Amino acid sequence: MADALEQFRELQNIVKGPRCAFQSLDLSEADIQALNEALASASITSKTIQKWLEARKQVWVYYNIARHRRGDCRCANV
Repeated sequence: MADALEQFRELQNIVKGPRCAFQSLDLSEADIQALNEALASASITSKTIQKWLEARKQVWVYYNIARHRRGDCRCANV
């Protein structure tokens, strides 16, 4: 049984979560810095970040932003 659990753990660590739109955002360096600060701030909601990105013609929906913030996407593997 322990061997099976170890196999599950190994498989789980291969790739975490679905692809993330964070990698495909087309933003200036200043906007990327502002976005990273917003992502790190618990007082800024994911919906607010979505609206900020939409104003810059970027698409990243709030529930995927929340998944990224929790570390449940492939970015966590980088």
